[in-house]
Amino acid sequence: MRNQPRNRNLFNAGGILLMLSVFTSSLHAQQQSFTLEQVMSAPFPSDLAVAKSAPRVAWVFDEQGKRNIYVAEAPDFKTRRLTSYLEEDGQELSSLQFSSDASTIVYTRGGPKNRAGQSPDPTSNPAGAQQTIYQISWRGGEPQKIDLGDDAQISSKGACAYVRDGALWLAALDGKEKPEQLFIRGTNAGQRWSPDGSKLLFVSVRGDHSFIGVYDVSTKSVRFIAPSVDSDTNAEWSLDGKQIAFVRRPAVPRDTPEGVFIEPDRPRPWAIWVVDVATSNTKEIWHSGKELQDSFPYMADDTGGGAIHWAANNTIVFASEQDGWQHLYAETGDSTAPKLLTPGNCEVEQWSFSADAKTIFFNSNCDDIDRRHVWSVGFTGPSPQPLTTGQGIEWSPAAVSSTTSLVYFASDAQHPARPHVVNLAEPRSAARPLAPDTWPSDFPAPKLDVPRQMVFKTACATVSAQELEPRRKASRYSLFSRRSDSPDAAGLALHVLLLKFLRDEPVSCQPRIRRACRELSQRHRLRPRLPRSSRPRRTRGQRVSGCRCRGKISSVARRSESIPDRPVGRQLRRLPDGARTRAKFRPLRRRRGYARCARLAHG
Repeated sequence: MRNQPRNRNLFNAGGILLMLSVFTSSLHAQQQSFTLEQVMSAPFPSDLAVAKSAPRVAWVFDEQGKRNIYVAEAPDFKTRRLTSYLEEDGQELSSLQFSSDASTIVYTRGGPKNRAGQSPDPTSNPAGAQQTIYQISWRGGEPQKIDLGDDAQISSKGACAYVRDGALWLAALDGKEKPEQLFIRGTNAGQRWSPDGSKLLFVSVRGDHSFIGVYDVSTKSVRFIAPSVDSDTNAEWSLDGKQIAFVRRPAVPRDTPEGVFIEPDRPRPWAIWVVDVATSNTKEIWHSGKELQDSFPYMADDTGGGAIHWAANNTIVFASEQDGWQHLYAETGDSTAPKLLTPGNCEVEQWSFSADAKTIFFNSNCDDIDRRHVWSVGFTGPSPQPLTTGQGIEWSPAAVSSTTSLVYFASDAQHPARPHVVNLAEPRSAARPLAPDTWPSDFPAPKLDVPRQMVFKTACATVSAQELEPRRKASRYSLFSRRSDSPDAAGLALHVLLLKFLRDEPVSCQPRIRRACRELSQRHRLRPRLPRSSRPRRTRGQRVSGCRCRGKISSVARRSESIPDRPVGRQLRRLPDGARTRAKFRPLRRRRGYARCARLAHG
């Protein structure tokens, strides 16, 4: 291969400077002005739920391990605790759902069983712990047990459908009848009530394929929709209950490898089908491409707002990563291509709909790569509009029924997550946090530092990070950088050191490192210059595809020196041949411990 000319001023011209300042625990303990208990004392919210027929909101607060349901109601949104679980027993609360008249909240207490059939029980309670469904009145009182199970869905007629050990069960909220099991073959889940509460939609998994089933409450019969050898999932009722949309994924050969560490990356195509409930006529209205990025959006199905949803005017909103980002699309069922609702080089994470199903509220990092803000978009009219901005992070937006208010979770660098409410009818009105009385009086918010964005660019990739500016010398971990756009060993060294510093995993497992190695115009070598307090030692390293790593350099601190000398030295990787890139270490401060400054310089 033809030799490439060396650029001996890569670092000087490019101006890359990476400083990793690591301080001893004793020095940090002397300088910190608050305790870990103070920082961890703030409650953390989850499982935000809103009622459909009343302006009521509920969520779960985890207060130092004690989980309880809190509620608020418009217009004043005065908060109160609804449950009284005052012991730290490790039992989570989840799956909050209001009844049709908003007078009752149904929830699940406890976690799912593991492979051995054991429920989470961190306190080793002799009485045992089981995942149980409860109901509690909006006015308060003692929770009433419904049955063992999870994922309770409430119908408009007051019936509760839930999953217990892979089977569907039905129970009445009034407790007049005992819970009843639906004996249906397979592992059944994903239940959804029709708008009138007369039918129950569910998914029946049969190993390498699955069916969409409909249970009729009046006739107590089950029929399956367009059964095939494919996997049908994610079934949803239309708003009028006359149609059902579901996802169909084609079957794969039986000998296809399966497993996280066994199955190779491959496209997972999928399609959206619609069936007419009255006539059982079924048709495909959209299908994905055959590339890897066209695969089924598992992240949307898991942590987002669902893979598909019905909206106003029989429009189906679905998530897709076909352009490399998770976005929302609108499919009307005609011959036109789906409409992209959330354009941009950004990711849509979670979403919900307004009461009339004409507006989508979602959170995204559009226009702010380091944070997530709440946006809104309609099916007609202007492009997405931001509803929140600033230095915080917002997620889980939900519209409050019969009002113009929006609730969501929000946090920033100085405040952990809390539920907030904002009046959308008053654009200039500021969001206000809910449950202010739950905030610890001694929480050290003013003493927490606010990070600043840093962007590192090379020809290989772009890395976004954040810098913490210390309030005083040697106060905490810090990262400082100057930008360089040179496709050189400096860029590769930056990837190696920065990614290893931010994520505790082998550098060789990072895809960006592999790409950087492949795209280098010439091979380079990293050489260390460690402080005298440490002695370098070569160890065998892992091989990287496209770049032969012959070893890594680690440093071992002398007994008289500080422990932080070691992890600094471990950041270095030695790459074979070519120009030399050196990392120079020098002590920043000499007291009981050392702070280390790593400077990358081209040799």
